[in-house]
Amino acid sequence: MKKFEKIYLVGNGRVADDCLKEFYKRKVNVTYIEIFREKFSFTQKLCERLQMEFLHIDKNNVKKFLLGIDSDALIISAHNSYIFPSEVVRKKNITIINLHIAYLPQYRGMNPSTWAIFNTESYAGATWHEVGDGIDNGRIIVQRKVPIMEDDTAMKLMLRCFQTGINLFKENLDSFLEKNYHAFLPEEANTKLFLAKELPNGGMLDKEWGVDRAYAFLRSMDYSGADLMPLPRIELNGKFYEITRYKKELKDVVENIEKEDNQILIKDCIDDVLKSSERWCLICWLRELEV
Repeated sequence: MKKFEKIYLVGNGRVADDCLKEFYKRKVNVTYIEIFREKFSFTQKLCERLQMEFLHIDKNNVKKFLLGIDSDALIISAHNSYIFPSEVVRKKNITIINLHIAYLPQYRGMNPSTWAIFNTESYAGATWHEVGDGIDNGRIIVQRKVPIMEDDTAMKLMLRCFQTGINLFKENLDSFLEKNYHAFLPEEANTKLFLAKELPNGGMLDKEWGVDRAYAFLRSMDYSGADLMPLPRIELNGKFYEITRYKKELKDVVENIEKEDNQILIKDCIDDVLKSSERWCLICWLRELEV
């Protein structure tokens, strides 16, 4: 099977780094392309250590660079937010394979872990697919489900999906390199596309929700302090608050929790504000928003 003449890796973070290490382990020469400059580029240091070519190409110049590729090339897109222009995707000498951390065709676009948790799905996933003209709607090469645990946050689930994607990459890299795989287009290829600006319920906790629904909402927006999503909010008596912390707790424990400085603890009115179940309550620490 004929192999590609040139291989590029586009992405960032640990996912791209692990892909780079796997290429090195197999003695495959790769050019890493950084599109969005990082303040501290650990990947650049890794490329230097592994003696791999590193290129920083400004976003405005990426299209021109890619259109200038005339060799038979493979582009691996791993944890990459750059959207490849249709002119590049349609080039017959370029194959682009992308990792999306969802079990496609569901949850195309941004923050798939958020939406899977908010919609109380039983599983998320990781999918390697060919890049098509649309977003996350190309032919699927390989995918694997990732079970969603009862207390999973968006961050925890996202990291497990990324790790699953890395594992799939290692298991299928040979078939990627030789283009020796069977890709298929799912029947529902054009499912809903989630945008970065979209938030579950507009980012507002609904006071009419029960504990399970509210808990799913809070977990769906929980990225452990990372700047991936704003803090969830709630409206109480005409005032708006950010929910800085939350906890699911047994009812008989709630009464012993002390209010913290500069925070409001929904405790005394928990049954009115967040409908409780027979055994469980949700405790939310709030910070009032200035008008």
